[in-house]
Amino acid sequence: MDFLPDRSKVVMRHILEQHAAQFPEKECILFEDGEVWTYGRALQEAYRAANALAELGVERGDHVLIFMPNCKEWLRAWWGVIFLGAVMIPVNMAYKGKMLRHVCRDSGARHIITKPDTAERVQALNLELEIVDPSLLEKGADHA
Repeated sequence: MDFLPDRSKVVMRHILEQHAAQFPEKECILFEDGEVWTYGRALQEAYRAANALAELGVERGDHVLIFMPNCKEWLRAWWGVIFLGAVMIPVNMAYKGKMLRHVCRDSGARHIITKPDTAERVQALNLELEIVDPSLLEKGADHA
């Protein structure tokens, strides 16, 4: 299909892999705390997260909820989900109770990535969701 752009220019995984290959030491992200991820480091973080999620049973096409504030863990989770070809569903941090239950149920997700302090809100819903601590996403293999 000639009318579609080249995936290396629009698909995050391909963009990050291409930049990491060309500019592995170039700054990719500067976080508020001063930590810097180069393109090479960003790619490793994405691979680690994807591999950790795969070990938890997340597969291509699965829906995965991310219920965290903006932070490096959120970015790692997003990249891990999309590198697997899964569907990332961001959840508003203000949601609780019925609204949170509705989003979680309606999403069709089996996994929710959330920090321990917000995991209690999810557990109170008594849904069949596997709660994934974002710190686990740092422990996967750092290659494709």
